[in-house]
Amino acid sequence: MVARYQPQMHWQMLVTGAETVCLSVIIGASEPERETIAIDRVYADELMAYAQVFWSCVENVTPPVVLPAVAAPVLPEALRTVDMTGSNTWADAAARLLAHHAAAKSFDAAVKDIKALIEPDVKLAYGHGIRANRAKNGAVKITEVTP
Repeated sequence: MVARYQPQMHWQMLVTGAETVCLSVIIGASEPERETIAIDRVYADELMAYAQVFWSCVENVTPPVVLPAVAAPVLPEALRTVDMTGSNTWADAAARLLAHHAAAKSFDAAVKDIKALIEPDVKLAYGHGIRANRAKNGAVKITEVTP
């Protein structure tokens, strides 16, 4: 049943900015069945692209263009398990991931520490080869300063 309503649920998440949606189905006098799904960004982006094509037709007063159907995302219960031990690409990526895992954790901790040092009224902070800029939305971006 969830697959049938994927376009509608994703559209609702797109227009409301929600990351999840709950579908509640009541059949007859039965207890409600609830399904919560998270937004699938790729699927939502495809829906938005199709909506933009349609709206362009409306604005230009031209007949809608026939587009191929957008495939609904695969539901978690339909997902499968795959053994990747035969893939050299997987092996290379896994080795790099494992080799740099500690460094990545250290990096994330450093970013958190630096952001904690930046007071709310600071737009730009710099020193020791890095710069931290605060965007209009309050997000802080840290970049390396090249000489």
